[in-house]
Amino acid sequence: MTPDADDIVARVRRGDPRAIGRAISAAENEAPGNEAVLGTLFRHSGHAYVLGVTGPPGAGKSSLVDGLVRLLRARYDIPLERIYAHNWIDYKDARYCEGCALAALARQWGP
Repeated sequence: MTPDADDIVARVRRGDPRAIGRAISAAENEAPGNEAVLGTLFRHSGHAYVLGVTGPPGAGKSSLVDGLVRLLRARYDIPLERIYAHNWIDYKDARYCEGCALAALARQWGP
């Protein structure tokens, strides 16, 4: 890994919002070195799971995710601060993406 990638990984692990943003942007843009950053971060992710839910409008995706989060939190005693669910389609749904800058801007600008 490059010194810059090492620095980004260290800062992301400390919770630095700018470093987190840079890492996300690098991954989205497939910037050189992003694989090393993501690979290193993945080794520190513990037992994280990623789940994608797709379907047509009105199919109940948000309701499904809401129920799934409640079930998993209750069953495994997971504190809310350990849950991150992002609703990319319905950016107006702030239940899980209050901290998502893109969703917040979209809600602010309106349809």
